Amino acid sequence: IFKLIPSKVGKPARYFSLDSINPPPTHYERGVRFTLHTPGTRFIGVGAPLYYKSIPIGKVEKVELAKRGEGVDLKIFVPEKYRYLIRRGDQFKYFHPVKVESHFLNFKVEVGTLPTILLGGVQLVGVNFSEPILSSGEFWLTGE
Repeated sequence: IFKLIPSKVGKPARYFSLDSINPPPTHYERGVRFTLHTPGTRFIGVGAPLYYKSIPIGKVEKVELAKRGEGVDLKIFVPEKYRYLIRRGDQFKYFHPVKVESHFLNFKVEVGTLPTILLGGVQLVGVNFSEPILSSGEFWLTGE
């Protein structure tokens, strides 16, 4: 996609600057896009997956500081195939790729894949099927 920006000096423009704007890879896919507001206490990167029952059902397209800096807004895309899972009232939490358990000198460590360690992730922990399916552009807070 190319965007022409005209001159702002008041005269008819003879020259235009040509800027390339790269949309996210999912830009032309059908699905639902929504904003998830988080306290921003964990690292989440662009491309981080959205999981439901350990299955990736979407991904983070953009991460930005909230308007007043009180948290982080995650722009999330979920393809049409899994749109029915995203409803008002759903609950989300950060996905933890490293899990450590200890039972008095007996340690158990579970580690996720390298991409999940590097990008982090978000987990859909509860789907409220009695609520309506979410529309694109909606916004809500996460539980953690």
